[in-house]
Amino acid sequence: FSIDNVTSNLRKTVTKSVGISPDNEEEWTKAMISKFKEADSKGVQGAMPPPAAFARDKNFWKSFMISCSLGAILGLATLVFMNVTDKIPKIWANNGYATKNDDYFTCPCDNNSIQTILSSTECVCNKYSNCNFYGGQLYWAIITTSAGLLIGLIRYSVNYPDDLPGLFQEIHSYHVNYKWAPFTILLSAISLAGGASLGPEQALGNLGGGAATFLTENVFKFEDSDYSKLTVLAGMTASLGALFPTPVLGVLMFHELGNPPKTYMESTLVLSSGAIVSFLVYYSLVDDTYIQSISSNGALLALDWEFNEWNCLTAFVIGIVSAALGIVMILFIGITRQILNRIRIRLQANPFLATVLPSCLAGFAIGMVNWALPLTIGNGNMVLSSIISYGYQGKLSTSLLISSGFGKAFNLGLSMNGGFVGGFIFPILTMGVIAGVTTNQMYSYVPLGLSVACFMAALPASICPMPFTLSCLAVFVFYIGLYQTAPVFISAITSYTIVVGSGLFSEMQKRGRPELQENQSKEFSKDDLQQHEERKQEDEVARKRYLEALKSP
Repeated sequence: FSIDNVTSNLRKTVTKSVGISPDNEEEWTKAMISKFKEADSKGVQGAMPPPAAFARDKNFWKSFMISCSLGAILGLATLVFMNVTDKIPKIWANNGYATKNDDYFTCPCDNNSIQTILSSTECVCNKYSNCNFYGGQLYWAIITTSAGLLIGLIRYSVNYPDDLPGLFQEIHSYHVNYKWAPFTILLSAISLAGGASLGPEQALGNLGGGAATFLTENVFKFEDSDYSKLTVLAGMTASLGALFPTPVLGVLMFHELGNPPKTYMESTLVLSSGAIVSFLVYYSLVDDTYIQSISSNGALLALDWEFNEWNCLTAFVIGIVSAALGIVMILFIGITRQILNRIRIRLQANPFLATVLPSCLAGFAIGMVNWALPLTIGNGNMVLSSIISYGYQGKLSTSLLISSGFGKAFNLGLSMNGGFVGGFIFPILTMGVIAGVTTNQMYSYVPLGLSVACFMAALPASICPMPFTLSCLAVFVFYIGLYQTAPVFISAITSYTIVVGSGLFSEMQKRGRPELQENQSKEFSKDDLQQHEERKQEDEVARKRYLEALKSP
């Protein structure tokens, strides 16, 4: 009797029971490994497949370091751009709106409840009459018209293309035309400083994406083209890292809008590195990021909102209403496009007038709408606090809010089609806040926090394919609680499904611009075929390497 004999007999008994010859050591070893793999991959006890060891690739660290470096530089560049586009309008358009010194951060009230903060006349600027009908200044029209004239002159002098891709297309193509990026940034800065109803995301995307595209094509070339694409996305994410109240949103936005070429976690780490560095640089120099600075008076809306199950049904209804408003907004954009394009067609014999005059007319119309409806001015950063504060107090009539919402949509269409340059997401956020305050006024039993947060997420989600980012944005900005996130998310996905998911948005695009839609479809199909062919070649190379490794001793 010995331990070795017992072990040998036990092994023979076990291996015979599973149909393996115990006399062949090699066969026994291979079979046991195979049985283990089979058992380990089944049932609730199945092992998680090991993730790729991407950190062993030098290209990963190369892309990572470029992303971090761009984050540091773009954090400073974003600060300069934001100061220009944020401070200049406040100089010429300051019309008695509530400012940061008027909000709850420095509020002298003893009671910090939402009713006291939003209702006390000591806490907000008491010139709410300047927000009413015809409360603006007529000289605003001169400034917006001058901005349109300057933009038209620049576009004509440099022959700025009318068919440059927008931010969404640049994300999908992993490329920014860096030759035109400086002019895009300049035109966007003039547009925002001149009162156009546009956001800064287009310029910031060109700022970061253009720099990254230049570096990957001329300085730091990658053997793997996917890393070049990922680095371009990282540059865009870095430039937008200072735009949101947290770098998480920038990374989440690019995962929703685009298709990062590498694995999920590898792409997330590279995108996050630039966004975090940019956020830290920007936040160390200013008190608030861009969005956080425009939401001061709304930060405590969640305190007045106690979650109940019926909130989810209300959010579903808000999603339907937001989808309808999104369709109306698309119609406004289409109508203004047709009007301005007809003017260009009639002036095509004179290229100078065809370029300059539509921008001037659009600028003049924007200024007149701003004069009649002051809450429509700019992209919304100057008026959001006033809309929430005065709207809660009932100092802004329902008719004024509804008119301002439609006026904002009209100005957005004029800005997008009149030669101005910028993004459309942030003006739609303002429209969402207006819709939320209006709903609270018309149906007082709907909490202000519920209506504002849901509309703020659902209205832009009706045309923007990023419901997760928009839902998280509303949650983060208004400090929404755990249970309260459910209605916000429900409203966003409902609105998105009705307009975008149903194909209604794409059909409206085809009807409005059939030739452009056809060209874009061909372009994307060509890109898809090229990407498919590249991946096929990479798979073939990997297969050959694997077969050679098996043959080698």
